[in-house]
Amino acid sequence: MGLGSKVMKTPWIRAGRPAGKSCRLLLLAAVLALPLTSCDRLFGGMFPADTAQMSAQFDLSAEIPAPNAGSFNLSIVKLVDTEYVLLFSCDMFDTTKTHIFVLSPALQVLSRYSMDYVMNPANFSNAGIPFKGNAAVARPADNQIVIGNLRMVPAADGLRPVDKLPSGQLSQFAIAGPAPGNFLWTNFRDDSFGNLFYDAYNASWSGPTFLGHPIGKTLRVAGAFTYPEDIANNTALLVFSDDGANTQYFVQVPKDPDLAGGWPAASLLANMQYPSFTKQELDTRSIAVTKTGIVAYDYSRRSWTRFLPTAPDSVTELQAGRRSNSPLSAFSYSGGYFCTFDLASRVLTRYEDWW
Repeated sequence: MGLGSKVMKTPWIRAGRPAGKSCRLLLLAAVLALPLTSCDRLFGGMFPADTAQMSAQFDLSAEIPAPNAGSFNLSIVKLVDTEYVLLFSCDMFDTTKTHIFVLSPALQVLSRYSMDYVMNPANFSNAGIPFKGNAAVARPADNQIVIGNLRMVPAADGLRPVDKLPSGQLSQFAIAGPAPGNFLWTNFRDDSFGNLFYDAYNASWSGPTFLGHPIGKTLRVAGAFTYPEDIANNTALLVFSDDGANTQYFVQVPKDPDLAGGWPAASLLANMQYPSFTKQELDTRSIAVTKTGIVAYDYSRRSWTRFLPTAPDSVTELQAGRRSNSPLSAFSYSGGYFCTFDLASRVLTRYEDWW
């Protein structure tokens, strides 16, 4: 059911009373009469929980209060050869409870930190800076992982906080640049005039410096990723969406110090040095980048798909499933598994690749 669709009213079903047989048949007929694409958007799944192989679960219902589950963010990051599953919240609910879970890919808890810990001056000098942000990224150049605005380093028990960024935070999307510049870009956002803006940090974490480029059309930012085939980490893959036309634009740009060559410049969609392509009917919430390509749920095919930026029209259809309660998801960049966090049950689940 797309945006702007009218809600079907059924006044002949009284609240609080079960529908009779004839009413149930009428309801079933009404549902079956809906177009397949509408049914898929209404009932279809982004997360293949009924076909994927569930390999591990971690019930956090005793650790995370139900009203606060929606404040958590889920990421999978890799630093050198070690991958971490990160579940974290910057909200100021019960400060004695765990706000940062650092887990292994097998969902074993390696380390955990409460809000009291990250706000305690005895633990690091700038603890008084609020813990904030909703994205995480690994920056191999200095062997650190940043969660929100908290800088962390590998330790025997997972990750250990060392300090917070002096200003700014990671938001929405964050990508690290290559050495020797060691830049990091985050907080990608658009405006109503067709421009892209983002924040940049240099090797010493000074900043942020606010940068921007014309997009070429009024579009919504739907993703910023490291280009999946770029081993040297020199290229970014930006994703924009025209929600009204159900069109997604993928643009590959070099990770220059200012990401894409300076402002003002030719628009990202018109600059011929930036290879780009478009897709149709992708669920932008589902787009993820792994070593094996770009994974996304395709509404028109009613299935998960995988494709390469170098061959976007060569699509592999993957098994599709159903979802419930809009769980958060994070994919392993190395491939092999993905995780979901169900906001209702507060259960963290690992699934093996289902293709």
